[in-house]
Amino acid sequence: MDAVGPGEARRILDRYGADRVLLVGPPGVGKSTVVRSYAEDSASREGLEFVDLSEARSPEDLDAETTYAFLHIYAPLVRAEDLAFIARRGRVMTGLCLHV
Repeated sequence: MDAVGPGEARRILDRYGADRVLLVGPPGVGKSTVVRSYAEDSASREGLEFVDLSEARSPEDLDAETTYAFLHIYAPLVRAEDLAFIARRGRVMTGLCLHV
């Protein structure tokens, strides 16, 4: 696959949709920004409250019926299957950003 910039990555997400995203690139190119922006817009389209899981104070902050959760992971060895437990909680956008 050819490399794309943040703008093109966002256009691809808007066109095809995604609930799991892997963006690879050096620090500062906009990987996290693209994924978070897409998650916020997805929540809005679905009439849900956007919640960044890193900002959630307790499980009560995450009502599965009304919450669209975003989890930014900085752990290159984590596999999508390892995060399956989160999906059972409600709608979740996982953004796994690998810095190279």
